[in-house]
Amino acid sequence: MVWDTDTDTDTDTVRDEAVAMASDVSRLVKQDFSDLEAAAKAWRGCSATATDPSRLERRRPGLLPRTSRSDSLRWAEDHVSTMARYADVEIADAPAPRKHFDTCVGKHDEVPEDGRYMLTYTGYAKLPEADHIAAVRKLRTALESHGIRVTGYTERPAEPEAVMYGKSDKEGYSLIADSVNPAGTLRLSVSTPCFLPPGAEQQQRF
Repeated sequence: MVWDTDTDTDTDTVRDEAVAMASDVSRLVKQDFSDLEAAAKAWRGCSATATDPSRLERRRPGLLPRTSRSDSLRWAEDHVSTMARYADVEIADAPAPRKHFDTCVGKHDEVPEDGRYMLTYTGYAKLPEADHIAAVRKLRTALESHGIRVTGYTERPAEPEAVMYGKSDKEGYSLIADSVNPAGTLRLSVSTPCFLPPGAEQQQRF
């Protein structure tokens, strides 16, 4: 993440754009998605404020999308559940799903103090190791059909295990599906882009 240093934009205009984005993102995460295609369409709708060329001229470059931690968690939970359905597995109670909020760090290790964050949410499915490759193949096929770019993919039949990394170039989130310990565990994980909490003033210079 590179923090923008442009300070010549009208403050009221930037605030108005941020409020509009916050409203759109909050509307998105309160929806239920039956599949990633529906999620992607809704996400693109809420991010139109940030990508519409006619609006880019009126707002500061680098303005972060805004949503609360609770809303981003809801979205991530739904997304991992959809991944599980595509892989034809169920998220287990043990190991329990995990959430991890982290600070967004700049290109030169800048750490802002405006509350911006990223979320990684992980669910685990119990599945015989012999079925891991088939499950991840199913997931890959579904993800690619919905526009997800697979950035890394490995099958190790001798183990057996599978590892897949993916990225949504339009929506900015990334995901992982892989075989992990303890034996017979398939991990499904999604990481959000950098978000700013509603009401926070975005810092621009470091």
